[in-house]
Amino acid sequence: MNPTASKSANPRSSSRAARCARWFIARGPLWQRLIRSAISLGIVLISVMPIARFIGVALQRLNYPFELEWIEGGSVGHIQVAMSGHQLYREPSFDFTPFIYPPLYYYVSALPSYVLGLGLLAPRLVSFASILGCFALLARWVRDETGDTAAGFAAAGLLAAVYQLTGLWMDLARVDSLFLFITLSANVLARSTHTVRRAALVGALLTASCFTKQLGIPLALPALVFLTLRSFRLGVVATLSAGATAALGALVFGLSSHGWIFYYLFQLPAHHEVEWSRLLPSMQTYFLGVTLPLTVAGLALLCGFGFPGKNWKEWIYSALFVFVGVTSSYLPYLKSGGYVNGLIPAYAALSLAAGIQLGNLRRRKREPTAMLGVVGPAVFTALLLAYQCAALAYDPNAALPTPADLAANEQALQRMKKLPQPLFVTASAHWNRISQEHGV
Repeated sequence: MNPTASKSANPRSSSRAARCARWFIARGPLWQRLIRSAISLGIVLISVMPIARFIGVALQRLNYPFELEWIEGGSVGHIQVAMSGHQLYREPSFDFTPFIYPPLYYYVSALPSYVLGLGLLAPRLVSFASILGCFALLARWVRDETGDTAAGFAAAGLLAAVYQLTGLWMDLARVDSLFLFITLSANVLARSTHTVRRAALVGALLTASCFTKQLGIPLALPALVFLTLRSFRLGVVATLSAGATAALGALVFGLSSHGWIFYYLFQLPAHHEVEWSRLLPSMQTYFLGVTLPLTVAGLALLCGFGFPGKNWKEWIYSALFVFVGVTSSYLPYLKSGGYVNGLIPAYAALSLAAGIQLGNLRRRKREPTAMLGVVGPAVFTALLLAYQCAALAYDPNAALPTPADLAANEQALQRMKKLPQPLFVTASAHWNRISQEHGV
């Protein structure tokens, strides 16, 4: 047998082995690879801790039979109307007066309610699944941007870490988490869109975001701008798709509600006055205090740090998403009645920025043989991430309803049984419903 022939019998496998060898050498000495792997593992573990803490709290709150905040019961009332086939937006009355939110969350939550029954569990499950999806989408966005899986985990962990700071609302029967999930889905899809069909889907998702919360209107801008920069045709298709589906939805709900939907979604919120006295105290509390590293990461991204010239389109996209996400969330918070749950999209944008900047720092060129050059940036990012997560840490038990809370609610139901019938509970429509279920 010819030995020369046997060596060249499989050139494909030999070239594959050569590529693997070159990759292994390019990764640097063994001690560098071990250090980088250890730091990556540390970043992942630091990031998973706030996610695990949130999941543990949320699972214990999912099936709590009473309201965890003052609008959850009203959400169930909206779901009940949606399940009955009646119009959500109507003239206000004692029987039902809708919130100032678009309808999609209520219709989505109605689907599991057909299986699980009308109550708080189904809409909470929608919110819980949505926020888990947000963690995954943030991680995907950062990984695609930086090529760093650990940085993706960091972005997801930072969003989970602000759970208490944003009022413990991510898992509640509220529109916020589903809205953020649809918004991030549209943007992550836009980053990988190269066909007309996918561009049309991006536009439809942006409309779905707007029909979940009005904040979707300004947050549609980054994806549309990015697609237009990438391809004018794709930008036009996405814009036309968003415009057409939004116009169709507005027409259907406008006609069926006799115009009441526009009154609740736009006219009423326009009357909320901006309380400028809250500007400086709230900036100190929510952006310049414990979350200062997040804010600095956002500012660094806006300044273009870590983006080479060839990636200017990606930089404009990410920077625009961060800028619009923060400003369009923060300004409504300053209005009368604004609450910290409104800042969840802002923190999602800042978490994205932090993940991208962490990945950029970890992949910066450094002296291959210098210990400090290899370890310094990576260790710095890991320590900064650990500090931010530690500063946002909270006691999970403080987020859970106590046995005394449950006993107080049940005692209130018992007292209501002794009152003259029928009852009309003005504090919460949810009490009317559960009172009937308990035979009041």
